Amino acid sequence: MSTESNDSGSKKDENEEKDGNDDEENEEEEEEEESIIAHLNLSEEQLAEYAEAFAVFDKEGEGVITSKILSNTMMTLGQNLTEAEIQDMIKDVDVDGNGEVDFEEFVLMLHRRMTQEFDPKEEIKDVFNVLDRDGNGLISKAEMKHVITQVGIQISDDEMTSLMNVMDSDFDGHVCMDEFINFVKDYNM
Repeated sequence: MSTESNDSGSKKDENEEKDGNDDEENEEEEEEEESIIAHLNLSEEQLAEYAEAFAVFDKEGEGVITSKILSNTMMTLGQNLTEAEIQDMIKDVDVDGNGEVDFEEFVLMLHRRMTQEFDPKEEIKDVFNVLDRDGNGLISKAEMKHVITQVGIQISDDEMTSLMNVMDSDFDGHVCMDEFINFVKDYNM
């Protein structure tokens, strides 16, 4: 009998040791994640903006952006990427290698993107092309509303009409590239 109690006691000690190791590993991972964000020296306002952007992708509230979510989001934005391209996008920022992008990795990705040198005109053209879903060189009210609602922004028809009226300087019912560039410049976007 004493052997059995020693065996069960030994198993209990081993399990407690394993649980203790798991706790230590989790603490190390949390410290590593915190240090990634802390290293970036972001303000609370910046972190809040990043959290808001992350929530647009993480509609389910799971705390991660999966390849499926990223693929659906990119399709919504008119980008039909292959599964390999989606996986490459995730691999570029997936620090822990789990195949998903968590908030810390998302912050790192955005921060890198925001601090890169970029050509504002090219960026504006890229946004225009996302909004111009049919590729005809014009953004219609329907195209604009579709993209805006797909990223989680609720906009009424009246608000959409007002936005289009501000952007559509020649009042032809569409926004061309020049009108879009002028709108962005006028509103310092």
